[in-house]
Amino acid sequence: MRVFRNWGGNGLVVTSGEQGAVGAVENSCWRCSAYPSEAVDPSGAGDAFASGIITGIVRGWDFPRTLRYSSALGASAPRAVGTTDGVLTGAQAERFVAEEPLTVCREILFDPADRSNTAGGQ
Repeated sequence: MRVFRNWGGNGLVVTSGEQGAVGAVENSCWRCSAYPSEAVDPSGAGDAFASGIITGIVRGWDFPRTLRYSSALGASAPRAVGTTDGVLTGAQAERFVAEEPLTVCREILFDPADRSNTAGGQ
């Protein structure tokens, strides 16, 4: 994440399937676990997750809420064959997130004044 940030990335998200996702916004790093899901066909899970990120940005949600919503959409996609049949609707996803807790932890990503973490520096 630090390297991507030093290359100019302002908002970053990396998904890791069953291990969840990690995202960086401003000087904070957020990690979230994954919702358990029974995969029939993994096609579309990443796109569904990305649609959740876009929804959170458009609606002005805080980053933890956005990660939870995105994770719910991403976990729902593999429930059926194809890229869209298993994906929750917006209302279904919001209800699911409200009823199913998902751990999201905040960490300090880096100190912007500390230039020892820049790309190429060591």
